Amino acid sequence: MREKHKHVLSDRAAQFRAIQRRLLMRFKDKTPAPLANLDTLLEGTYQQLLALSEAFEETEWELERTASSVTSATKLLNLLITLSHGMMQREADILEACLSPDVLIASDEQGWEERVDVAVAHMLRTCLAKAGKDLGQVATSLLTMPTDLTKFQKHIKLLCDRLAKTGHLSLGTEADSEQTEVEAEAADDESPDSVVPVDSQVAESNSSKKGI
Repeated sequence: MREKHKHVLSDRAAQFRAIQRRLLMRFKDKTPAPLANLDTLLEGTYQQLLALSEAFEETEWELERTASSVTSATKLLNLLITLSHGMMQREADILEACLSPDVLIASDEQGWEERVDVAVAHMLRTCLAKAGKDLGQVATSLLTMPTDLTKFQKHIKLLCDRLAKTGHLSLGTEADSEQTEVEAEAADDESPDSVVPVDSQVAESNSSKKGI
């Protein structure tokens, strides 16, 4: 609807300027020809421009209202998922980056649906994949305006189901670093029983010499 209003408004503006040029040529001519209802056409085009401008402003207002509703609903969904699974702040930040509540209406090339769909599909293929089985199952989405939201809704449902099963959310690099830190701490805590401190060895040696 927004693009349609822009296209029609541009056409009517071009028509209005063309009629103006013809009228000016008629008025500047020393022997002016009849207007041939150009003045009436100019008035009608002007009224159409006013009506289209009002319709475009109303469409922009509706888009802003809808964007605010989507932002509120997305923030509420992120909050419910975070609280229900007891996520940490870092996990909540990852979830918000995936299900972004930032709805931009200024861009006509990329919308909120396609950007979030690509992010959710990436999460399903990586950190929320079922032991690598979903690498070929979740198709990569393109940043094109969707004509049907069925796939988008399916991806959101899959995301909620995976989070309900795992209960946590982390990026692959973060999970690997955490595992490395845990293994390092475990290795530091483990010490062989046969290793005796140096001071104890010196004390035992002195005791043996005194006994001799």
